[in-house]
Amino acid sequence: MIIYEFAEYRAFLKAKLRAFPKKGRGKSLELARLMRVHPSVISQVFAGTRNFTEEQAMEVCDFLSLSTAEATYFRLLVRLASAHTRKLKAVLQEELKQARESALALSKRAKPTTSLTDTERAIFYSSWIYSACRIYCSTGQAGRSPEEVAERFGISRQKALEVLEFLLKQGLCSAEKDKYQMGPQSTWVEHGSPFLIKHHANWRFKALQYAEEIRPSELQFTGVMSVSKADFAKIREGLAQFVQDFAATIKDSPAEEVAVMSLDLLWVRK
Repeated sequence: MIIYEFAEYRAFLKAKLRAFPKKGRGKSLELARLMRVHPSVISQVFAGTRNFTEEQAMEVCDFLSLSTAEATYFRLLVRLASAHTRKLKAVLQEELKQARESALALSKRAKPTTSLTDTERAIFYSSWIYSACRIYCSTGQAGRSPEEVAERFGISRQKALEVLEFLLKQGLCSAEKDKYQMGPQSTWVEHGSPFLIKHHANWRFKALQYAEEIRPSELQFTGVMSVSKADFAKIREGLAQFVQDFAATIKDSPAEEVAVMSLDLLWVRK
């Protein structure tokens, strides 16, 4: 649901609440408890006999897990509904127009395929969630919404939007209305880079978490061995060929789900 398509905050809030399971039954009461007001206050707002205060509008934004930009737009709508002078209304309407145009420009923005800066890579490789969200957006014909990303990875909608907006700015994702798809930009980290080490560490840690609930359809293997140097080299070459075959298979494989493969073959050191 795109807040920028709404010119009145009550209509957006009603539609947003109806989008919850069971058509949002009980959500108005839950919102009133969060705001520490009587439920009749919410009813009066919906009836148009009163408006939210600035502080109450902030509570609504938190309740709906709106992004920073969305929250700013919502508060502008609340201020517009409470404005009395023609001059103030004109100022607020111009700010709303600029916010809509900014959001539209961002949704159509796609960076050409170039290398990410060190600052951008530091953010992207700070957590597994960035690469996971990017890959997940390649599944589904129309891409994925922030709500779908949040549910898939067990994060808040606000965090999902934060990640998706970063991916969008870097060209790692593209957007059409409220659906995000994997974008034209690609990522690559050279051997020995601290970002590569962090990338490995992120997914190794996730693999350890998954090990506690591994499924029959999955596979995890750790084998400590004694082996000759010649056979070690032979095993490495076999695995290198497997990685090439793996990459070719993935390239032509339909995007249905997100998976990860971690592979290590190392001499045991001190």
